[in-house]
Amino acid sequence: IILCLCGWLSTVVFYLFRCYFFEKKFGWHKKYNVPMNIEFLIHRYGELVMLLLGESVLSILIVSSINKVEYHVTFYAAIVSIVLLQYSHYKYQPHSPREHACRRSLRGSVTHYAIMIVYCHALVAVGTAYKMFLSTYEVEASLKNKDLRHLVT
Repeated sequence: IILCLCGWLSTVVFYLFRCYFFEKKFGWHKKYNVPMNIEFLIHRYGELVMLLLGESVLSILIVSSINKVEYHVTFYAAIVSIVLLQYSHYKYQPHSPREHACRRSLRGSVTHYAIMIVYCHALVAVGTAYKMFLSTYEVEASLKNKDLRHLVT
């Protein structure tokens, strides 16, 4: 897994370095690369973000419910923050291929790709963090009740 991460990271750094420092002529990339369908790219990135946000909601919902105020505050804060993330993502994404960063310039396209991957990892981390918060309340409640069920899961 570490080698895959290093390979991806070196590729992105190589493209960013090449794009920002060595290639100054406009349109050079059109000679060597296959053109992208920007409308399809917008659609697929939208589906990816929707899938990751759905996974975050699912990971929050599968934690056992506890009758504590802190648990319910964290649960509802998690749901509201994920809904706000979804709203802000789809509100500020361009809906036309003409407005997209990949259409404007090569530098914008490579930068958008790198930032989008980091953004997707951050969405996974949000769901994981909320699940860890809720699981902590579950473990505390089971230790308080001397129930060892948390050791099995």
